[in-house]
Amino acid sequence: MTTDTPNQTLPLDEANKHEIDTLILDTGPIIKNVCSPQSLLAKAGTLVTLPSVISEVRDTVTRSRFETLWAPFLQYRSPKPESIKYVSQFAKKTGDYGVLGATDLQVLALTYEIECEKIGGVEEFEKQLKKKEEEKNTNKKEGAQKGKHRGGSGRASNGGQTVGQTQGETGGVQGDDEEGWTTIPTSRKNKKPTGPCYCHRASACSS
Repeated sequence: MTTDTPNQTLPLDEANKHEIDTLILDTGPIIKNVCSPQSLLAKAGTLVTLPSVISEVRDTVTRSRFETLWAPFLQYRSPKPESIKYVSQFAKKTGDYGVLGATDLQVLALTYEIECEKIGGVEEFEKQLKKKEEEKNTNKKEGAQKGKHRGGSGRASNGGQTVGQTQGETGGVQGDDEEGWTTIPTSRKNKKPTGPCYCHRASACSS
């Protein structure tokens, strides 16, 4: 079931001026009080959170601060079951499923769901994800080739142990890349996702 609360949101033409269309909030920013909704609205057109996130705000002081500081600026929404299923299957493929709680999966699922809505559906999301994977693999191959040109495999032997890495073996994508894509933040258990899960117009905030 999806529930929307149309609190203080910006007009569509003004929201489109922001670098992030929709920002989905996890529990972290609310409990830690590391930022204000006004500072987030300077970068995002709309702030969204989930009922399951708010249920994690239990102590009286934090709850009171949330009701006063955050609630007037938030929309509330829950992801559809099919979105949770998609994200759960993806997390199993990357090996992250075991460290993601129910709320983590819901935050990721809602981010995925809103991103699909913004770009034109699940098929378009899959197309863009496939394109990013192909670009990533191409960059890794090019990096490996450059490493070989600089002198062999880019590795050195030290007493039977191999040290060093070629450029193409340095791992996955994190943070913002030059095209403006944002890696979905890590779970509250501080394990970084091992596979790519990208959002452009919708981003999740869990820090």
